[in-house]
Amino acid sequence: MKTNFFHIFMLAILSFLASLYGLGASYHSLITPISNQGEFSRIFPDKWIENGAEIILKNLASRGNRLDLKLTKWRPGDPAKLSVSVCGEIASEFTVDTDNIYTVYLKGDCEPRVVKFSVQNPFIASSKDKRALAAQLSSAQVTSKVGTTILNFKYLSLSTLGIFTLSVLSLYLFPFAVLSYLVSIFCFYLLKISPSLYLTPAFSLWIFMTALLLGALIQKNFKEKSRFSIRVSSFWIFIILIIGSAIRIYGIQFGLPNTFHPDEVPKFNAISRMISYGDLNPRYFLHPTVLLYCTYFINHITQWINPSSNWSETLILSGRFGSTAAGIFSIYLTYFIGNTLFSKTSGLTAALILALSPLRITCSRYVKEDAILTFFILLSVALIIKGSKENKKILIYLSGLAAGAAASTKYSGILTGFVILAAPFLSSNSFKPNKDLFLTTVISLLFVPIGFVLFSPYILLDFNTFLKDFISEKDHMSRGHMIVIDSWSQFWMYHHYRSILPGMTVLAALAGTIGLGILAFQKDIKSLFIIALFLLFYLPAEFVNAKPAPQPERYILPCLPFLCIAAGCLLSKLQLRSIKLFGFILILITTIQGYRSLTLASELMPDTRDTMREWMLINIPRTSKVVVDWKPYNPPFKEGEFEITYMPREDIISSLRVADLKASGSEYLLLSSLYYSRYFDQPNVDPAFREVFRKVFKTFPEVKTFSAINGTYGFHNPKLTLMKIE
Repeated sequence: MKTNFFHIFMLAILSFLASLYGLGASYHSLITPISNQGEFSRIFPDKWIENGAEIILKNLASRGNRLDLKLTKWRPGDPAKLSVSVCGEIASEFTVDTDNIYTVYLKGDCEPRVVKFSVQNPFIASSKDKRALAAQLSSAQVTSKVGTTILNFKYLSLSTLGIFTLSVLSLYLFPFAVLSYLVSIFCFYLLKISPSLYLTPAFSLWIFMTALLLGALIQKNFKEKSRFSIRVSSFWIFIILIIGSAIRIYGIQFGLPNTFHPDEVPKFNAISRMISYGDLNPRYFLHPTVLLYCTYFINHITQWINPSSNWSETLILSGRFGSTAAGIFSIYLTYFIGNTLFSKTSGLTAALILALSPLRITCSRYVKEDAILTFFILLSVALIIKGSKENKKILIYLSGLAAGAAASTKYSGILTGFVILAAPFLSSNSFKPNKDLFLTTVISLLFVPIGFVLFSPYILLDFNTFLKDFISEKDHMSRGHMIVIDSWSQFWMYHHYRSILPGMTVLAALAGTIGLGILAFQKDIKSLFIIALFLLFYLPAEFVNAKPAPQPERYILPCLPFLCIAAGCLLSKLQLRSIKLFGFILILITTIQGYRSLTLASELMPDTRDTMREWMLINIPRTSKVVVDWKPYNPPFKEGEFEITYMPREDIISSLRVADLKASGSEYLLLSSLYYSRYFDQPNVDPAFREVFRKVFKTFPEVKTFSAINGTYGFHNPKLTLMKIE
């Protein structure tokens, strides 16, 4: 006990020091007129300080910091005399009579900390340059007696608590105390390399690792002897499927007959080409063809049911029904996998969490590959589990075909082939494989390319078009989508904080991560199989540089069922120890998920694009000239409704220069957050791009804005702002 107390005390000190110096190293403390990131006001690239200039510093502690100003004495006339105030109070007065460093102590409680310069003897540079100037500033650096910038209590306390929590979990989980001390060193490094307090990836990694270690600690201390048990009926999967189906089908016709999801248009065009040429060659291979064929044949069924309907008008809706059906079947397959590998409770709770996950629901309403891809992945996994368990070779072969179908839905689906390799181990339920299944596994692997070609035959029949499109898509993945987001700059956590946490809701995602920790510490084949499946589809999504806004979350869709199964394992453990705790957490998770999913669904129709169009038709003259960013992200104007000019997609940023907009002759500017928000909420963005939009919003007065109460999600309800060009 004394040893643990000593370690805990030392870990607390190390956590504080790691936080203090890590955050200090991350802070943008050395600022120059060239490298400032908005901290300088009226301090110019030529280094001159104008009377009334300000340095704006955020997130600093109220005491302990100082600002070292490196000033140059040269200027016409007498040396510059400066009075410097901090938070409205005089902090220092000095004469710049040498090339030296002048110190200002940053006392005060204002946020941000505003350092203001008052020049007692300014000079005017010239008749053309009317600035009232003082001296030239080479650099400004925030530091303190402890050798680093001291951040405010909020940053220091949260960071210290986070590092300390992770350290203590490591102390109780691992046999060597030294590992818990390494946590502080590792966290210090992560904070240090986080640029300008951009801590989202580091914080996301902390959440993930804390939940993972907590799950491992729960499993380590879990007593197998259960005090509670309840019988769970399979009837509940029927109820879950009804709930999942209802919320996915609701709003499936959003936007129609317009296409508010721009990626649906190429699918429409490819199928239309198949109709016009009278064959099944889509002449489009940026993606394989399973989605196209599903949409094509579902639309034939739609036409058979309702012969009076127009083929083109029902095509998009038919494709959406295909995604919806795949989403519904995925719920059952998730239940089947969880039930077969672990328990009925695990399967049912996993299915319920998946059924209510906002990201899964949203992607089940689009003519996109992701929902169908996930279905085939789950089908392949379910077949390999059942085939291995019951030693049915035909099911293992079918698993290979399903993996081929996954690859034929989206090229990344080829990763599903690795699922086949688990068959000998799942059969023996140990790390010693069942050698009798080696040949069966090899044959099943051969079925993967067979399934790929079977479901996308024109990949061979129109090989040149396939090769051209495939290389184009591969290059797109490597070079990024407008913004390059590599994995290491985000600590491999981009999809965790951007996709999983909001896509499942935070509590459900935490339950899933804790469940992964439980599975990791169980150290059996079936548990490691689920972890491997999660990583198999998570890591490649992080690795590729292309994470295309406005919905990069869809890349992570195949991971969610396995995270839900891990959450089901956690809840199954809780059920064995406390029925009340199990019920409370399950109700809390599903209530939060259900509320989020229902509120998003309630705003599907009308979309903000419809609302903005209707408002403009009533309140803006039909002869008005309106310039708009990208067409699919904006209202569906018809011919004769205003004089609309759409900016060229490849040159929108350049088209937003204020001078050019004023000279364009347009009267209004309409911007959609589906386009511009990526420059504010995506990492690795050139700050100059943000400034373009900031200047536009600052220059032109707002006429009308429409946004959804519950925000933009996926391709629904962008925030639309109409501005007057004056």
